[in-house]
Amino acid sequence: MAEGFPYQSYEQAGLGTRTAAQALPAERLTFIRKVYSLFFVSVLFAVAGGYAALQTGFTLWLVQHPIIAIAAYLGGVFLVQGMSRAPGINVVLLFVYAAFTGAYFSIAVLAAALQTGSFDVAVQAFGLTLVVFGGLTLFAFVSRTDFSFLRGFLFTGLLILLGIGVLSLFFGFLDQGMFTVYAAGVVLIMAGYVLYDTSNILRHYGTNQAVAAALAIYIDFAILFVYLLRLLADRR
Repeated sequence: MAEGFPYQSYEQAGLGTRTAAQALPAERLTFIRKVYSLFFVSVLFAVAGGYAALQTGFTLWLVQHPIIAIAAYLGGVFLVQGMSRAPGINVVLLFVYAAFTGAYFSIAVLAAALQTGSFDVAVQAFGLTLVVFGGLTLFAFVSRTDFSFLRGFLFTGLLILLGIGVLSLFFGFLDQGMFTVYAAGVVLIMAGYVLYDTSNILRHYGTNQAVAAALAIYIDFAILFVYLLRLLADRR
């Protein structure tokens, strides 16, 4: 099964009158700090949302109502993106969406716990995600490379993976061995998106697009976590 891969580019989010690369150093630093502050708080909301869903049984409700869950998950991206320029409400929507995606991805956490007999694998996957995401982010910051050239490759890879995931829902050809390869492919693509989106934050996003930028890297982080979790669970 393929968890949805909602994705937005900085063009879709809409550029501000001045990009981060064009801004004065103080303005650029303020923008970057805001983006990553929003990102880190979004991750905290996701963790809280996932924990609450597991404790209240909302995770099982999402399993029983997959169409509603997927529609809310994908629709939330467009809602947050569309309202990303509305001061105040944009931040609220980002955090609400993060909390819901935490609940949505708690399905994968529960499945991994049942497969391995412990929630420890989720903690390990989260730690590994922090290391991978942090390392790629640091590389994008210190590198002088504009990773926007990856866009076509990443988008094509994403479409291929989505197609395989959808087809597998109907034909079930992803056995455990094949799924491991599939999950590794998702991790590779999302690692590329971390570089791509981080590069866009530094160079192409408008300085009034902190919410849209935070949403982009939050989605990268969340999907990376889910598929690292699945890879770790399959090794047990």
